[in-house]
Amino acid sequence: MVFVESALIFEAELEEQFDFIVAVIADVQIAMERVVKRDGADRASVERRMRAQLPPEEKSDLADFTIRNNGSMEDLQKSTAAILTILNSLRSRPE
Repeated sequence: MVFVESALIFEAELEEQFDFIVAVIADVQIAMERVVKRDGADRASVERRMRAQLPPEEKSDLADFTIRNNGSMEDLQKSTAAILTILNSLRSRPE
């Protein structure tokens, strides 16, 4: 299995290059707080960056699988393990 991390797969119209797409989304406020903390960025620049991307729910609708990342790291690890179990059972995108 190969994973590609990208926030802009749908915006760049690259979705056909992948067998499956897993969207990892969080509520906008949670995502904003995390980016400000992680990058040391100001809220205005994070808001501009987020507005340039599809809204999280739209990405979720377009993706094959969605992980909702509003909780703890342990919650994220459990959700990721569940998706990996599913992906391991699949060979490639159904024709």
